[in-house]
Amino acid sequence: MKTFLDRIDAYLNAIDATLMFFAVLCLCAIGLLTTADVAMRYAFNSPFVFAFDLTSMYLFPASVLLVLSDVFRKNENIDIDLLSRRFPLRQWRFFSLVGGLAACVIFAVIAVLYVGKTIHAYEVNKITFDAINWEEWPAQAIAAVGFSFLSLSILFRSLQHIAGVSQRPASGGSAE
Repeated sequence: MKTFLDRIDAYLNAIDATLMFFAVLCLCAIGLLTTADVAMRYAFNSPFVFAFDLTSMYLFPASVLLVLSDVFRKNENIDIDLLSRRFPLRQWRFFSLVGGLAACVIFAVIAVLYVGKTIHAYEVNKITFDAINWEEWPAQAIAAVGFSFLSLSILFRSLQHIAGVSQRPASGGSAE
């Protein structure tokens, strides 16, 4: 079971690294685009009409949603451990399993809903009505990908709890 979990862990790490790469590209694009927009606005009184929409619809959501899985797997999320530190390891694993499975179901449902919204927006060619008419399906797809991989990461951690190989995160920060 451990080698099976190790292989899944390697695949998830590769996927998380790829998603993190794209999120970093989006953050860099946000910085460059905002800087260029400000320069165009104040130097030439001609800002980019697409900058805000591109940033708010695609780049910022991608920079946040594509890293959810990596943040969860590295225990970099906010964790309230007032009671969990008082439980023995087996009880902590049980309660973490129950909470993880509940969270997995919730985020999987969110992912499925976003997949449906993505398909619908693509099929009907749904667009925004702004200065530039933006396709809506890429924004929905970004959310679908982010929530899908988050639910997979939570499911993987639940499998680790079942196998008894999960480790309690270090107090006050990352498990690494």
